[in-house]
Amino acid sequence: MMPFLHCNANPRNAMYLNWASLVLLVMLTLLPGTATAQQHSFNSLNWITEEYYPYNFTENGLVSGISVDLLRMTWEEMQEPLTIITAYPWARAYRMAQTQPGTVLFSMARTPEREQMFKWAGPIANVRFVLTAPKSRHLKIAKGTDLTGLRIGTLREDVGDQLLDPWRDICTVEPVATVDQNLKKLDMGRLDLISYEESSTRLLLLRHGKNPNDYETAFVLEEVPIYFAFHKDTPDDLVQRFQQALDRVKQSTRFSDLVDEYAR
Repeated sequence: MMPFLHCNANPRNAMYLNWASLVLLVMLTLLPGTATAQQHSFNSLNWITEEYYPYNFTENGLVSGISVDLLRMTWEEMQEPLTIITAYPWARAYRMAQTQPGTVLFSMARTPEREQMFKWAGPIANVRFVLTAPKSRHLKIAKGTDLTGLRIGTLREDVGDQLLDPWRDICTVEPVATVDQNLKKLDMGRLDLISYEESSTRLLLLRHGKNPNDYETAFVLEEVPIYFAFHKDTPDDLVQRFQQALDRVKQSTRFSDLVDEYAR
């Protein structure tokens, strides 16, 4: 209990109390749960992405894609200033999103295994992770056990990599840092299949000068939605405010026009 102060308190004591109050105020601002609004603002978050064409990718040194443009539209809807978006290899970005508070990673597949690891805003889109092979191989895969003895290229720690866990003991899974590496290995005959998102694989084949019709989806692993994944310590009110603005943008013609633009 604080001692009662008389009105005729000694001026020296009053000066001491002023300094003590200032020190107490500074200490309180450093305690957990007393962070300032600026520390909890959107432009203080670390927005990171990966190379996942056409949703997020680097071109001529700039980060672009459906998800990137959708994010910028959402910031505008919230009247928040645009901030820096940095692209990393997937495995590094995935670790950052788990270990560094204030990090937001997109576009991330929302799976049961990841559900409690992040806070989510979305969806951005629904996608299919599949195994793709050259048609010339005539591979017939009806079930997971048909993968016996095959070599499959994956993106390290990607969903397409994780979904192969039940069959790792019967096939050879070769994770790499970029999908481009897998496409080259597939063409050289060093892989039988690659595991990645279906529409992205077709578009990447086009970018590499290949005819997507020379390849086929040999096996569907899973259909999942992709989201913005916030570090689990992000305040709920920030995630909810972002989700509300994202919903408004997705209901507008701006978003449908955006998707059509990248599909061409």
